[in-house]
Amino acid sequence: FTVNNIYDSRFKISQSKVNGEIQDSFMDFRELDFFDVNASFGPITGIMEYNDNIYFFQPEGVGIMQISPRIQTVGSDGVSIALGTGSLLQDAIYISTSLGSSHQFSLVKSDYGIYFFDSITRKFCLVRGQVEPISDIKGMHEWFRESALTGKDVYAGYSKIKNEVYLSLRTDFDQTGDTFDYTLLYSEYTQGFVSFLGGRPSMYIPWRDRLFTSFDGPNQLWEENTADFGYPMGTFYGNNYSSSITITLNPSPLNTCIFDTIAYNSQVTISGIDQPLETLTNIKCFNQYQDSGLQVVDAKRKFREWRVNIPREQNTRNRMRSQHAYLKLQYNNANNKKLVLEDIILNYRDAPASFV
Repeated sequence: FTVNNIYDSRFKISQSKVNGEIQDSFMDFRELDFFDVNASFGPITGIMEYNDNIYFFQPEGVGIMQISPRIQTVGSDGVSIALGTGSLLQDAIYISTSLGSSHQFSLVKSDYGIYFFDSITRKFCLVRGQVEPISDIKGMHEWFRESALTGKDVYAGYSKIKNEVYLSLRTDFDQTGDTFDYTLLYSEYTQGFVSFLGGRPSMYIPWRDRLFTSFDGPNQLWEENTADFGYPMGTFYGNNYSSSITITLNPSPLNTCIFDTIAYNSQVTISGIDQPLETLTNIKCFNQYQDSGLQVVDAKRKFREWRVNIPREQNTRNRMRSQHAYLKLQYNNANNKKLVLEDIILNYRDAPASFV
């Protein structure tokens, strides 16, 4: 026989507070003022308010706590009457019993909803009256299933400046057995995942419109979405990284294509001053069986347009030839420079029958 004195699925209810009172009623919890939710879904891991509703999270469930509900009815004299009960917490309504959260610090709120990570199903979810597995809806199901490690801490934060959600977790990113710390960015503007960042902060600290993180020890505090000459653009936690974008080349899905060149517009500025002779620094093209490797860009400029040859297969003279290919464009950040890339145009040819 074991005495259980741990009630991890219980809400404790304090007394109501009155402004100016001598004793803080929020610190007065009486013995019988509690409400237990369904313990079969696990302990309560988080509580968060959104749109005047209190949401609670368990490893296998998400619910809404009904607080002092009122029902309007009409009496025999035609006057409206509000009916209620003496209990502050009336009922717990579950909106999901298949998704939940085991990580308290993976919960983060924005004006759009509440986000959380479910380590059991390996899904990143959004709560807006109902639970939406946005990692599945936005095409990241396989990545989360194969790469996200669920036995490690998960942290989330929200940037009000960029309307982006940061999800930091440990991953088996390259499937080699080595683990890496990564941060994914989910944009509320585009309603999709937009970027990977290196590193995994140990805490996100929001303050007004600013977002701070703790990283690499308790004595370091960093501010997100800021850049100056001490920590220029592309610098994360004191380390400078290259920025890159990988696009899919698929102009004629039913035909084998030879990929020749790209033309694009770009602007590099430093403190708002145009750097007309600078553009992308590296390029890489690859498909299922060909890889050019990362090469230095040999770009030619005419007016505002840059032209770049798509590199050939590494150590050969073979052009990149396939029904589709991936093109990685990279810029080495330095001196707080800003690159804007737009209007990428692909030049290609249908491969002759003898090459198909």
